[in-house]
Amino acid sequence: MRNSVGRLYFLHFAIVLTSCAGTKGSGAKNNSMSLYESFFINDSTMQYFIGGLKFKEEAKISVDFTLRVVNDRPKPVVMNFTILSEVPLEQTKLQMRVSDQQWSVFDMSIMYREKQKKLYKYRYSSLVEFEKINLFFKAKERSFVLNEKVLTPKKKVVKQMELLGKDLFGFVLNQ
Repeated sequence: MRNSVGRLYFLHFAIVLTSCAGTKGSGAKNNSMSLYESFFINDSTMQYFIGGLKFKEEAKISVDFTLRVVNDRPKPVVMNFTILSEVPLEQTKLQMRVSDQQWSVFDMSIMYREKQKKLYKYRYSSLVEFEKINLFFKAKERSFVLNEKVLTPKKKVVKQMELLGKDLFGFVLNQ
């Protein structure tokens, strides 16, 4: 009896643990599912995580996005980004640029800053309107502007963003 109760608790724990886990594609080169993870939160909420998109010039920036869709309506997107710089940043002013449009990223919360060998590392978080992120992923040309310096995506990231814009934003999110 005691052994079967223990098994039931273990089975219940395993089911709860796996129901919260995300799903990620197999990693096929032309498969956008390998570029994001989806999480079932509850009957009305799905969450999507896009991680590690790299932009560079003099400073390097790596960006990840967490999108939530509640009752088929996208919510503001959590954009976390890490900046690596050879010099300390006095201020951090970040803008997103799409072709001829540009907008500032406001309400940036610093998560941490640290010195790593010869580099300065900063981690920020901000909420950005879904419509701007949607436009950012679907645009032909996109970049970040960090303290007046333009940071462009690596060629690999351009292809990844095109796939995500078409498949995740266009099909899965139907936007």
